[in-house]
Amino acid sequence: MIIYAKLISETAIDRNPPKSATIDGSFACGTLPREYLATLGYYPLVETQAPDPDEGCHIEPRYALVGGEVVQSWAQVENPPPPPRTFSKIRLKGAIAEAGLLAEFKAMLERVEVKPGYTAAEAFADAVTLDEAHPDFKDAVELAQSELGIPPELVERILAASVVG
Repeated sequence: MIIYAKLISETAIDRNPPKSATIDGSFACGTLPREYLATLGYYPLVETQAPDPDEGCHIEPRYALVGGEVVQSWAQVENPPPPPRTFSKIRLKGAIAEAGLLAEFKAMLERVEVKPGYTAAEAFADAVTLDEAHPDFKDAVELAQSELGIPPELVERILAASVVG
């Protein structure tokens, strides 16, 4: 069975040709003849097998009108970075406690000033959300890691357990 498609853009096609049309004053319905479909911009679709993408990439279809056919090809596209994570303060404290570091974490928050006269404990209490993309959050994670001597794998495990959503 021939599939007909209309080229919308390099990345989009319409696979639903009309079931009826009036062309040059003539009305046709049902399965329209190839010449009617071509007049409406619908041509036979030539589909191809998608290749396997490289690591960190995915494959997206591309389309072009070639010799009276809509021909599919493939483009390898780099995967977008994952969106920044948001963390729950209560989950974060629970994960830190589970790692046996809660007392040390609380003591560090009390002794470290993020700004003159403003402790990390106050900043943590005032924070509405903890966003991975925020520079202060990144600095706080690096500070906690160095101050408490937490290996990167444990830091990531604590953060992963604290993600909202």
